[in-house]
Amino acid sequence: MGAERMAEPMISTHFLANLLEQVSRRLHAQGHVLDLFPAQWAALRYISRMPSETRTSSDLARYQGQEHGSVARTVQTLVAKG
Repeated sequence: MGAERMAEPMISTHFLANLLEQVSRRLHAQGHVLDLFPAQWAALRYISRMPSETRTSSDLARYQGQEHGSVARTVQTLVAKG
């Protein structure tokens, strides 16, 4: 089986870690350009990807592993920002 399989390209953990760090910085910077804190930016990304029936603050809290109260405040702030 070893010789029959095509070699898969290897990505080093160092390269992958650097790539993730760069993407994270760009996302973080984009959020601040839009006057959003990271939690607000994450909430908007969740809302944009999920079906409408799972776009509740309870579902968001469960997805992010956070308390409902803090997520509800984030959602209220986003609503106030329009």
